[in-house]
Amino acid sequence: VAALFIRQYLIEPYKIPTGSMAPTLRGIHRDIRCPGCKTVYETGCEDASEFGEFPASDGRNEASCPTCGTRVLVGSAPLRRGDKILANKLVYLLRSPRRWEVVVFHYAAENKTYIKRLAGLPGEKLEIRHGDLYINDRITQRPPEVLDAMRVRVYDLDRDAPAVSGERWRYDPGGVRREGRSYLVTSSAWTDLSYLGEIRDWLCYNDWSKASDSRLVPVGDLRVTLECEVPAGAGVGCEIREDDHVFRWTLGEGGKGFEHDLRIVPERRSPLPLLAPGRHRLVFSNIDDVQTLDVDGREVLRTAMPSTEAEGTPASGVRVLGHGGLRVLGLVIERDSAYSQEGVGGQGRPILVPPGRYFFLGDNSLISKDSRKWSTWNATGYAASSTVAEADIQGRAFLAIGHLDWPWAVPYSELTCKWIR
Repeated sequence: VAALFIRQYLIEPYKIPTGSMAPTLRGIHRDIRCPGCKTVYETGCEDASEFGEFPASDGRNEASCPTCGTRVLVGSAPLRRGDKILANKLVYLLRSPRRWEVVVFHYAAENKTYIKRLAGLPGEKLEIRHGDLYINDRITQRPPEVLDAMRVRVYDLDRDAPAVSGERWRYDPGGVRREGRSYLVTSSAWTDLSYLGEIRDWLCYNDWSKASDSRLVPVGDLRVTLECEVPAGAGVGCEIREDDHVFRWTLGEGGKGFEHDLRIVPERRSPLPLLAPGRHRLVFSNIDDVQTLDVDGREVLRTAMPSTEAEGTPASGVRVLGHGGLRVLGLVIERDSAYSQEGVGGQGRPILVPPGRYFFLGDNSLISKDSRKWSTWNATGYAASSTVAEADIQGRAFLAIGHLDWPWAVPYSELTCKWIR
């Protein structure tokens, strides 16, 4: 009786078969260890639930390493259960749902239960532009915990294996020298390491999504983390490109501070603090039209310089700048999750959320079945069938248990969980 009361009114467990919320939540997947660079990653089995939790064949033959791109056969890789989550069913009896919460709801048109992230509130106008969500014609700026959950690692110097994947950076050999898993900038003048190729919204979890897929778009919302040794008289910096705009930070000897725009016009400069000689951890970020710089865990710059989303050609790029003996010891590039314009976004129309209804998006936008793809239009532009009534919202996901594959845990964890998509 107590268990029934808890499930009905307080907390209910669910299990997730698909990767529509990856990388935040995982569905049934395989754990892969790359034979080249030894990176451990996951590739999803999106159709597994149609055949039972552990199908004899899940249709996945190969997977691509996110670090070096090595293709591997997945048939012998361990097949894992999807995450289990607990949903708080009481919270929305006490207050209304809030944007960016991960929510379990019933979609009446399909008579199925889904788990997605709440994006649009009643009465709002939504648009997807270049991977970003705009509400009432203003870009939405997500809180740090949501950014952390949706961030995808693109490159890690500690995992770089040039012998396997080739050199990932272009630089002048006369001014930069690679020494094992570090770079030494020997030039006395400013020089750079340029990341080869564009950064696109490819996700290793989606085995089908190769970097050449036409649906993948460049992502300029990036975060670059730099571990470096800065001797006296040296300089260090970073440059991030988003479409036709360039954001550049330079510190140390000869540094000009923060500069914006391709023209690097003086009136768009912002000063940066002096950088003492020694080892530093620098984090450069351009996400949701907000540019920041953290130095050794302390934010020293935050500015908002919107790009013109309707103009220019989609593009992305990263350059690391330096001179005077700078040594790059660690280098990580992470991208933001980009919302696909498939469905309602691809039709180029704003979404008007009716009163008393909510609009949901999956974090793994390329494969997620959510409000974008449920849309139907009428003369006023409202897409009521793509939204969810407040009465159909069942709870807020507040705890992910993970895939419990220990023999003693499996029977208990599978006992009462419901499937959600």
